[in-house]
Amino acid sequence: MHMVQRALSAVAVVPKLKPGKHRLTAAFTGDTAIAGSTSKPVTLTIVKRGSAAEAAPDGEGNMNHLHTARRLTTGLAAGAVLSTALAAGTTGATAAEPERPPAAAPAADALFLDQLQLLVAPLLSGLGQVGQLLSVSQPEWSLPGVSTDIEWLCNGSPIAGTEGMWEYVPTEMQQGCAVAARVTGTLLGLLPLEYITNALPIPFIGQEDQTPQATAQPTVTGTAKVGQQLTGSDPTWDADGVENAYQWLRNGAPITGATTKTYLLTVEDAGKQVAFKVTGKKGSATGIATSSPVSVEPGDAPTATTPVRTTGKGRVGSLLEALDPAWSGSGTITTSFQWLRDGLAIPGATGRSYRVAAQDVGSDLAVRATGTRTGYAPGTSTSAPVTVQQSPTTTRAVLARKVVARGQRAVLKVIVSPRGGGAAPTGKVTVLEGGKKLKAMTMKASHEGRASVTLPRLKPGKHRLKVTYAGSTTLRGSKAKAVVLTVRR
Repeated sequence: MHMVQRALSAVAVVPKLKPGKHRLTAAFTGDTAIAGSTSKPVTLTIVKRGSAAEAAPDGEGNMNHLHTARRLTTGLAAGAVLSTALAAGTTGATAAEPERPPAAAPAADALFLDQLQLLVAPLLSGLGQVGQLLSVSQPEWSLPGVSTDIEWLCNGSPIAGTEGMWEYVPTEMQQGCAVAARVTGTLLGLLPLEYITNALPIPFIGQEDQTPQATAQPTVTGTAKVGQQLTGSDPTWDADGVENAYQWLRNGAPITGATTKTYLLTVEDAGKQVAFKVTGKKGSATGIATSSPVSVEPGDAPTATTPVRTTGKGRVGSLLEALDPAWSGSGTITTSFQWLRDGLAIPGATGRSYRVAAQDVGSDLAVRATGTRTGYAPGTSTSAPVTVQQSPTTTRAVLARKVVARGQRAVLKVIVSPRGGGAAPTGKVTVLEGGKKLKAMTMKASHEGRASVTLPRLKPGKHRLKVTYAGSTTLRGSKAKAVVLTVRR
């Protein structure tokens, strides 16, 4: 299930471990508003220094790690890093930090619910010529404490010796290259984020004046939200007769097939920076102009066209069940549930059904359904409340013998039954005659609703007896029909 909503996250450092495989889980105890949960187990493999093993997924989808915190290469040198992320009403997941993410990053709902994002993308500026200074502006990240690395590229390949350089002067080796920079942000416990800046073509010496230069950069219009369309504009070149070719970029990398002036944002763009690149060609000379990137927000949350509903009665022991809402929009929408007591989440109550408990008496119960779709904000629907009342009871009184001899003590059997079943009744039972208390006893759960009361010795004659059950926190009190006891003279 994809969790777009903001999640609770934490980073933990595992103690030093010996080489070998270690099966790890993380547990969140919860609080008054969020139910506790336990992650699925993951396997951390610690290898010895110099091992030929690679950091790659194993058959269980876990990672074999050649390092621990800060990219150390031995499992005995420091603790491995765990990233723990939980969302209300969901099961969290935990994994040790890989040295470098695989080409296809794991789904956000699989391992990392909280991701590093760019707030302000780095920008490459300067004159694209051999011997001219180029510089890259500092990025702004969505989280504090991010370590930022930079490396310069020529047609996408690293330029040796440029690691950590925020300024660079192209040499003759870069003639004919499109020069850019790859900026990488890393934060312990999260996947690294790479961004490739806008590129500047470096013409061959003597052909500088032939290269088209943009006097006005292209722009992007439209709503930067998943499911919405963006439109790019042509730049203004300093020469006539320039032929344009288009390419949309995601975090600086080309988006496959996105080579027209319009682009429909997809779920892969959520949380990313999207820009519009125009390559202008005149003869054999090529110029590049790139728009300012836009940050893509999750798509609009689905709405419940039919709200979530509940079935069942608001009585202790009764089972309430949630009926799925109908969500707007297309695509796969996953529904999860959280039961509420007086508007607050009930810890652990995240299933489709909920058994009404004693502590619910006097409260309103409801269920909140959350619909999640990859790349979109989550939608919610809350059912109408069900007020939990004391369950009604029936009380019966039966004389063991309706006629007893003078001086003999009669025995009265009392039966208390909750309507609709439920927990065994507890509470005070009183036997009355004409408003006067003859005998009282406390019914316990071990009685299972049946108890015998031995009455005091009564005078000869007829006695009209009444039995009352006072009730409990979960059961309503009730009265039995009167019975008549005859004591012979």
